[in-house]
Amino acid sequence: TTDRRYSFNKFMITISTALIAGICALLPHCPYCTIPITLVGIIICNAWIKQINCFKTMVKIKYNSVKQIEKKYENILKTYICEYQQREQAKNNSSFKSFSEQEKIVANAFKNGFIIYLCFILGLFIFKISPILCFICYLFKF
Repeated sequence: TTDRRYSFNKFMITISTALIAGICALLPHCPYCTIPITLVGIIICNAWIKQINCFKTMVKIKYNSVKQIEKKYENILKTYICEYQQREQAKNNSSFKSFSEQEKIVANAFKNGFIIYLCFILGLFIFKISPILCFICYLFKF
């Protein structure tokens, strides 16, 4: 699960970076042509965050199974239960962040970048046509 998780995160970083490269390549020629790419980036980042949550759930299920086995067989080492207790204590430290929280920071950084860029481009579009709209409103006395 961990290997698949890391591979998936690398893949999503690669895709997001490729979309940014595509935006940068198109920007000087046709800024408004980058809007679909930006929307795809936002959708991909949402899917990325959902997948991070899915991996988190899968790991939780796996470790709950391990805890049940450790509870059932009292003569085996309680390795996971001890690790779980230490992790719960570490959560009280404000600098502690789980892997999924850290992964979501990266995914949200890409997502927020796409959203900010989309707002910028749409703002340019609106302000570019704004004088035209004002003139039309003036003509028709809106």
